[in-house]
Amino acid sequence: MRFALVVLMALTGGGLCAPAVATEPEVLHEHSEFMIRSNPQLSLQQVVAAAVATFPGGAAVRARQEQADVYGAKSRSWQSAPGAITVDHLQSRDAGVTSTETLLGYHWSLWRWGERSAQARYARSLGQLAREERLAWDWQREQHIHDAFARLRLSTMEERAAEQKLAVLRSLAERVHNRVRAGDLPARESDRIRVLLLAAESELLDAQAAYFEAGRDWLQLTGSSDQPADWDAGLMRDIHEEPSAALVEKHPLLRAARAAERAAVTRLEAARARGAGAPLLFVGAREDRVRGNADSGAGYASLTLPLGGAVHARAERSELALAAAQAADALNRAQRTAQWEVHEAFHELAVQREQWAGAQARRQIAEATLEKSLRAFELGENSLLEVSLDQQAQLDARRTADRSLISLQRARARVNSLLGDS
Repeated sequence: MRFALVVLMALTGGGLCAPAVATEPEVLHEHSEFMIRSNPQLSLQQVVAAAVATFPGGAAVRARQEQADVYGAKSRSWQSAPGAITVDHLQSRDAGVTSTETLLGYHWSLWRWGERSAQARYARSLGQLAREERLAWDWQREQHIHDAFARLRLSTMEERAAEQKLAVLRSLAERVHNRVRAGDLPARESDRIRVLLLAAESELLDAQAAYFEAGRDWLQLTGSSDQPADWDAGLMRDIHEEPSAALVEKHPLLRAARAAERAAVTRLEAARARGAGAPLLFVGAREDRVRGNADSGAGYASLTLPLGGAVHARAERSELALAAAQAADALNRAQRTAQWEVHEAFHELAVQREQWAGAQARRQIAEATLEKSLRAFELGENSLLEVSLDQQAQLDARRTADRSLISLQRARARVNSLLGDS
């Protein structure tokens, strides 16, 4: 009986003072499809930075910056639209006299009053939009990778806990069967342990499937078979702030939506400043030649003002006004989304703190209960199966505490990301 007590205590993890989260080995798991390694030298921020090439959305961000550069160059141009060179050459003959008329000039598209400054404001708003979209894209990419990292850590822990639980039950099943054959236990105890064993095997299969999915997501998001050994220190800082309007205003998605609304408004303003079209200034020189007579020439200038284009300009501006209204609606939605996300992040952190504290307390109770159960077993006051059930309760409590710690770490990282500490 004392031998069984020693075996059971060894199977619980070497005693009752095992750490809440086991130290991860260098190679976490190896499946036929992939292998995920724990790299203590790797940080989450390094993973995020390296995922640029594989994470979707980067092409649109780069295109937005190129668009901002192009419109900035346009606002600095010396004409509002492409110009044109005119060359006219006319040769005529009358009564044996040949005359030649040549006109060479340039059509210059003029800026309307206030149009160039409006175009410059639009270019600057596009530049701001490009920067904010880049920050929002980086933040979203970071959150996706943080979620994948949390799922990977959680699934790793779940698989290890399921393996440990199954090993304990298999050892117990062998002893139960031996005692049933010896007549020390009734036959129904074999059926009871068999049911527990089948449940543990199914639990391990589920944990392995969950790990496979988490590992595949990690590889797809990061393109790396390495993962950090733990969260970055900055993401685990203590949080002393509370949700506030200023924090909502800092939300990357809200800032991007505000920049998009500003860009839509300044684009509409530039279209209004352009009016019905660009006036054209023509500057040129004219030369007349008549054979046998002296040549003559003159400078030439004309101004062409567009007429009848108001209805067409209004049609174009209506499209831009619609885009501005849609951007304003998107900004309102982003405002509500940012408020909800900030509130939810702090609420989740508060909940996970309570959950972790409760899980730690339950773990301590389960460990104390198992210790008492082992002593009672040594004195012959309960059965081996009763000890096993207490042992499984202790393993489940330890797993719940580990799971709660991972959830708390993710909640803390989410809030620190919103605070700009990541």
